Amino acid sequence: MSEMPDIDWEILVGRIRAGRCVPFLGAAANISSVSLKYKGTPLGADVSKKLAATLAVGPRDPENLPRVSLHLEVRKDRPYLEEQIEKLIDAGSCQPSPLLRLLAELPFDLIVTTNYDCLMEQALKEAGRDYRVLVQPPLGFRPNAPELAALAGYTGVIVYKIHGTFGDGDRASSDLILTEEDYIVFLTAVTGTADRIGVPNLITGRLQTRSLLFLGYGLEDWDFQVLYKTLVESLESRKKFKSYAIQKSPNQDWKLFWEKKGVVIYDCDVYAFAAGLRGQYPFPPPPGPAIPPPRAADSNA
Repeated sequence: MSEMPDIDWEILVGRIRAGRCVPFLGAAANISSVSLKYKGTPLGADVSKKLAATLAVGPRDPENLPRVSLHLEVRKDRPYLEEQIEKLIDAGSCQPSPLLRLLAELPFDLIVTTNYDCLMEQALKEAGRDYRVLVQPPLGFRPNAPELAALAGYTGVIVYKIHGTFGDGDRASSDLILTEEDYIVFLTAVTGTADRIGVPNLITGRLQTRSLLFLGYGLEDWDFQVLYKTLVESLESRKKFKSYAIQKSPNQDWKLFWEKKGVVIYDCDVYAFAAGLRGQYPFPPPPGPAIPPPRAADSNA
């Protein structure tokens, strides 16, 4: 494991304390851990292989979830595809990971996630945090969208679900970005159109003025490369904030590629990183035992 040097811990912890950091979560933010006895959600490649196995003749790359999803949608239909994805991820049988529980304790006001599950929301709820969910429509938001107007002046945590969401007790599933076609539609709408808002300004403004912290997310994905190039990389170099990515055994070519763009990748298990961050962050000490009031003087003394 490559250790994060003190200077980067200082920057990262300082940015988190100052509200100048945005976590960006991928599927491995909930990965299962034998050592921690934690059962999490499967990675996209594992879901893809199981879906591909149901096709008599599948795509050449069975680990490519958007491609496999496209094949399944063509042969079945969209409701069938979404039902199978939700069944295989089976987030309802999981609890928030140690990483999500830590993030829920820290002073973030924006958390971006590509995950469809509601485990981040569950962690925030259990931590007693005030939060609201914003789901990105693939075609963009309509002008004067009520969900955007409702966030004007909001100071709690925004959970921005960029690829859609599964349903929970309060809402139905919506706007799942699953197939290659879905990703193409979404990426063509990122910057907005004459009658649609792409990524809202309240999100873009925070992404462009803060350090990003990628956790359990594959920076090799072409959809993310387009998103980053459009929203962040276009900024002047002196205005860019240093960002960090935590990945297990990252590809060295991609590591060099992203370092040139201001994203430093550290080879580290996300839960080991979470333990390190918990140790580095200056949490207030837990309250000590209550001290009983002094006893009144014995009147017979």
